[in-house]
Amino acid sequence: MSFRGDDRGVSEVVGFVLVLGILVLLLTINQAQIVPADNRATATRTTSSRSTRRSRRPVPTP
Repeated sequence: MSFRGDDRGVSEVVGFVLVLGILVLLLTINQAQIVPADNRATATRTTSSRSTRRSRRPVPTP
């Protein structure tokens, strides 16, 4: 069985590799750009809610 002249299935493999490469590229962009921005927004929201809670506490009188 010789595979030298056999071109069957080549376009499917090339298509799969291209789709896989695009998927990896999109996941990389997501991890590099969107995740840090989302983490920053969550940290900002958490920090601002903590400072708001602190400012609502009554001040003890001596």
